[in-house]
Amino acid sequence: MIKSLDGLRALAIGFVVLSHAGFHIEGKIGVEVFFVISGFLITKNLLEECKALGTISFRNFYIRRFARLFPALVLVAITTMVFLIIAREFESIYIASLVYMLTFTTDLWIWLGSEVITHFFDFSWSLGVEEQFYLVWPVILAFVLRLKRMQRPLLLLFFFGSILFSFLWRLGHSGSNHSVDALFFGPLAHLGALAGGCLIAFPATSRFFLLCKERFPTATTLTGWSCLISLFYVSHYPSPVPFKLDISALLFASGASIILVGYLVNNETDLLARVFGSKVPIFVGRLSYTLYLFNIVFFEIIQFILKKNLSEFNLAELAIMLFLLVIFCYVVYRFYEMPLRKLINRLQN
Repeated sequence: MIKSLDGLRALAIGFVVLSHAGFHIEGKIGVEVFFVISGFLITKNLLEECKALGTISFRNFYIRRFARLFPALVLVAITTMVFLIIAREFESIYIASLVYMLTFTTDLWIWLGSEVITHFFDFSWSLGVEEQFYLVWPVILAFVLRLKRMQRPLLLLFFFGSILFSFLWRLGHSGSNHSVDALFFGPLAHLGALAGGCLIAFPATSRFFLLCKERFPTATTLTGWSCLISLFYVSHYPSPVPFKLDISALLFASGASIILVGYLVNNETDLLARVFGSKVPIFVGRLSYTLYLFNIVFFEIIQFILKKNLSEFNLAELAIMLFLLVIFCYVVYRFYEMPLRKLINRLQN
């Protein structure tokens, strides 16, 4: 595991959680960072498996994905449903929304204009985008890796074609009646971020970053820091509504995320990588999936117990609530997710 990427996950989940807590931050920038990190790590693991075994095991890949995603997903589903029943807020539409989440199709239904997606489960749109991508990417990768001569041009065609298609998708929907849904929740809207992350995992890309560091050390370092600052700037875009329709802001965030991830994984001794690789960011980053799933229902439970809205919380109360969220997610991660994940992986072997 690359420590600095765990730290970068902490930044990404910070954007998401703080936006849900009522701070004026665009949380979807954090999701864009997650897409890039995910594409990189998945592809890196697949390439290492292919190098070691000579092939990619689709069975093992999807079992690992199941072990990674489903334990916490099922628990948040049960927790949310129990809370809705206790709070007497349960409605039949929650069943459909729950099914969409567990089948990784929330993004498709939001994109198609479904009225039954509830805010308790709408976070799962990003899980849908990822899993739909990973239905096809391992197959494409395994096929291309068998083609020795055409391997590089086909991969370049896929990567840059995906990035271009993602741009054209957003451009094509920028003036439509469903432009916000298409830009954010469409199944192909984040193809560029995922493909960009995949691209970074290949040795040729690593050599490029290392060459830049060797020949232009100062410029490379400044580029890494500039990408980080850019993410903070875009996440504080002046107005949430224009942001949702601003293609340039979305593309800027995707590009900055791709370059920043590439910089971190190839410059692990630099100051920026050491900052992200320190203990606190790593701790929070490893809880990022659990935090992503549970933060909404956790905030709802707190509001229900205290009989007040998040907008009425002062800064100290928000800080305490966020601290309690991290503690809760650590307990879930340490004593529920990890044991189940290890059990599933043992059964696989």
